[in-house]
Amino acid sequence: MTQPHINKWLEQGIAAAKAGQKQQARTLLQQVVENDPNNETAWLWLGTAMETDAERIKCLKQVLAINPNNQSARKRLVLLEKRAHILAQTNNTFTPTSPPKPQIQYTSYSEFNDVWSQENIELCPYCAYIITQENKFCPGCKRNLYISLYVLDEPKHIGLFVYWLLLLAGIQLLSQIVLFPLGDNRAWVAVQVLFILFTLLAALGIGLRIALAYQLTNFLLGMLSLFTLGRLAYLLTFATTARFSTLLSPESSLDPVITFTILRIIYYFGLVLLVSQLVITMRNLFVSLFSLGEDFEKLVQRVIATVDPSIKTAVGHHQAAKQLAQAGMWASAVLHWQRAAANAPRELTYHRRLAQAYARLGFYERSLNILQGLLPLATKEEQNEIQNLITELQYKLNTSPSSQKPQKQTLDEK
Repeated sequence: MTQPHINKWLEQGIAAAKAGQKQQARTLLQQVVENDPNNETAWLWLGTAMETDAERIKCLKQVLAINPNNQSARKRLVLLEKRAHILAQTNNTFTPTSPPKPQIQYTSYSEFNDVWSQENIELCPYCAYIITQENKFCPGCKRNLYISLYVLDEPKHIGLFVYWLLLLAGIQLLSQIVLFPLGDNRAWVAVQVLFILFTLLAALGIGLRIALAYQLTNFLLGMLSLFTLGRLAYLLTFATTARFSTLLSPESSLDPVITFTILRIIYYFGLVLLVSQLVITMRNLFVSLFSLGEDFEKLVQRVIATVDPSIKTAVGHHQAAKQLAQAGMWASAVLHWQRAAANAPRELTYHRRLAQAYARLGFYERSLNILQGLLPLATKEEQNEIQNLITELQYKLNTSPSSQKPQKQTLDEK
């Protein structure tokens, strides 16, 4: 296959990965690596399009085999291997031998006519509303179904770039102080002060990794370059004996020759500072245009309620569900607690958390069914707490108008 074809596949594969179209990205990028096994960029992006951590690790190892100095791949590989190690430890967690607990009995999932009993549908990860590929925002909770992730987990250039911006602000301030005794034009002074302020704000925005700040910084540095050139031109026309003479005060006790010499020294020092300001500005603009953008590059991914296929144990599903719940992705949390409860059917904690998640999403019947199944197996203290939850859910079911209940969508309603 010719190199132009490979380059085209690579370009299309990267674009698909950025758009969150993983399947298309994998197809294109796998064609690239099949025809060009040493294509470092293709392996790196293929790693972002893979579904499992094991596949991602394999791709990143291939990147490092091609280029051991690829720090981005190395950092990602370390993170993935740490996560894999934690999951492996979780999967192998020792469980002390204890008498078997009674099986928790409640209604089968399929006996409820709601989204959890349906197959081949996609659910919003936040509210469990049925969604389609056409939905950019969830019709139920209005949350954005597309999330942006930085390609680089840790920025490579931002830290040093912020220091250079702060240095630029300092040079601007120093040049303003030095040139002030020369009777600098007030308009130049006002504009310079604004540029100092905007440079400091740009440093703050870049440090916080705000994409808008990056875009505005490019504009700021371009305008500052033009401003500094104009100011240099103004100063060069300023350097005449007659113009310096106008700054000499008749009341001054200093010898006019000494005063004139001091002014000229100040002038040349200010000139050096302005040249330094221009050089640093141009340097920052070059880095911003050709290197810094890498730190702000993002991948757009579509999110749906799903289960991490790499998790195999009840404990792993429980931990994942808690993290998802903290992020507000309650539908995805339900799917993980379902599997945790299925893998450890005698563990009351998983069933209880599943019931609470159902209630959070408005599936009160499911929640009540699980809690009622837990009552005979719980301790007296746990029974009191579970009974309080049951009472609260029954009150919500019996008193809330159907129009105000949280949505429990079915395929027929869709």
